[in-house]
Amino acid sequence: MIWQDILIGSAQAMLAIGLVPAVIHHHKPPLTTSVTTALGMAAFAFAFATLGLWWSTAMSAVQFFLWVTLALQKRRGSPALPLADSDAPRSGVAGSS
Repeated sequence: MIWQDILIGSAQAMLAIGLVPAVIHHHKPPLTTSVTTALGMAAFAFAFATLGLWWSTAMSAVQFFLWVTLALQKRRGSPALPLADSDAPRSGVAGSS
């Protein structure tokens, strides 16, 4: 593995980790942002694959799937994944009887 593959792939891994809260939380980016970024990530994955940069290819693919997930959530109106317990309404209010 060449150093450029490690550097690009690692940077993309960090960006992918940064996208996870957007997938979980109910606030979503605009649909056009998600679709165009997903298409860009697909192009990157293809280009990196043709260069034999497999770590970068894999991380571009991960980002592609995360952006597609965000686009589908926005299009369907899905507020969040069920994992977001912190967004669930509270059953009681402190100090009330």
